Amino acid sequence: MPEKMANKKSKYTITFPAFSSEKILLLEQLRKKRGLSAYEISFMLGKHDFFIRDAENPLKTTLIDSEDSCHLMKVFRVPIDDITPPNMPVDDYQMIVTKEKAEKKKDRFLIDIQNPIPALSRPIVFVEEEKHVELPTSLELEDEQTLRDFIFTLYREGFFNNTKTALEIFDVCREEENFGANFHPRYMVRALDYYTNRKSGNPILDNSRTNFFSRRLFFKPLDFEISESSGPISKVAIDKGFTSFRKAAEWVSKLDYRRNIDKDNVLCVFDEQCGTCSTKHALLKRLADENGNTELQLMLGIFAMNAKNTPAIKDILKKYKLQYIPEPHNYLRAYNYILDCTGIGINETKFELDIIQELEIQPDQNTDFKVKYHRDFMDNWIEENKIPYSLDELWNIREECIKAIVLSRLELKTERLMLRPFRKEDGAAMYELNDDPEVLQYTGDTQFADVAVTERFLENYTQYEEYGVVSICSCNGQCFASTYLCVNAIRVSFKFHPDTSLSMSCIYLLLISRNALPTDLRRYSLSLALC
Repeated sequence: MPEKMANKKSKYTITFPAFSSEKILLLEQLRKKRGLSAYEISFMLGKHDFFIRDAENPLKTTLIDSEDSCHLMKVFRVPIDDITPPNMPVDDYQMIVTKEKAEKKKDRFLIDIQNPIPALSRPIVFVEEEKHVELPTSLELEDEQTLRDFIFTLYREGFFNNTKTALEIFDVCREEENFGANFHPRYMVRALDYYTNRKSGNPILDNSRTNFFSRRLFFKPLDFEISESSGPISKVAIDKGFTSFRKAAEWVSKLDYRRNIDKDNVLCVFDEQCGTCSTKHALLKRLADENGNTELQLMLGIFAMNAKNTPAIKDILKKYKLQYIPEPHNYLRAYNYILDCTGIGINETKFELDIIQELEIQPDQNTDFKVKYHRDFMDNWIEENKIPYSLDELWNIREECIKAIVLSRLELKTERLMLRPFRKEDGAAMYELNDDPEVLQYTGDTQFADVAVTERFLENYTQYEEYGVVSICSCNGQCFASTYLCVNAIRVSFKFHPDTSLSMSCIYLLLISRNALPTDLRRYSLSLALC
């Protein structure tokens, strides 16, 4: 963090990597010579709008890495030496940065490098640019409508059926004989903004995802109107107010991730208000089929479930000395990109890197076929990789992993409070809790025979996996098994109803410490009550 100098609020003493500083200076000189704004370069890199502006701000930590440099070399079509400085005589610059206001209340940074190097005695000045500033340029500028028409033609011809980076679109523009190699991307950027803006544009393109290098991608989103007469799923979707596939998919992805009781019911996701990767994507595939859409594919992929993409199973893999476990996952493909509506925060780009094998399936293959396909794959994987477990043993390890994943999703933590499922090690505290008549008065529980029985009960508790959560415990930054004076416990009780499978009927807050509930716990309790 920069260190403020005493009594001078606008001056800072900082240390900054010398190589990165010179790289930023070279880029600023090149882009201004060509007439490209910081925002336009950020756009071409596929980064957020103010990436370059932040990189030019010496008080921020944003750096242009080697991959960015290679990308910029292609944008400007210059040799790498034009945007990469030579070897530096020092590793770090010692700088005094003076920050002041320029025109239109923008920040101006005056940088004085303190290193005793004669060649660096020059002062450096960066002025914060407005987002849509138009710098003077000698490059060829077309009008915005011409670029809108050109982008729309590419869209209509299927160019965006596969994901494209801004650089790929820029290269196509430069190859167009009406634009040429000296084409300036200003109005291409604005045309793409127009075609991705849901509020004030014509959003025929989507730019909500990035590639492996975190560069923004542009592609044709899968969407179509839903017709009520198309079938039973379409009728329910219309009844719920979903007139388009996109709206239905967004709603499905927000539903709770939970196993369905009746997976053979094609409407189970609607009826039970929850689903898994299997049932959620099968529903959306059936919806597409009912409405005559042939672009959407239902996929079954086997991916390497490891500690990196699934941190909750790290300890289990370590215990059994496994690098990963092959795990099936259902998702959709459209126009060659993955569309995942599971709703558990899967990054489609990163997930695709871990896919070992995939095939297209039909919605009715999501049950028995999926299980058989998975077991057959694991059987071959065990043999080919000399895994020291039988299929049944590995399957049990996999179930242990699934349980760990489910439990990890139920943990909530703030600075003062942690809410989590009960664990085996909570047996002694749970036994003591149930020994309190005041507690039993509200829960309706009975006391366990001893602590060992309590531990077995908690270890084999399956309500979390089957229904999401029934009981959770909390502690104020300390172990649940601590004394009553430092522990608050909350038990959230549900009653099961044969028609709805799970409905909340009441919430019991057991104030064990006899003290006021912490604010975080009160807020969480309120959110549960409103669910």
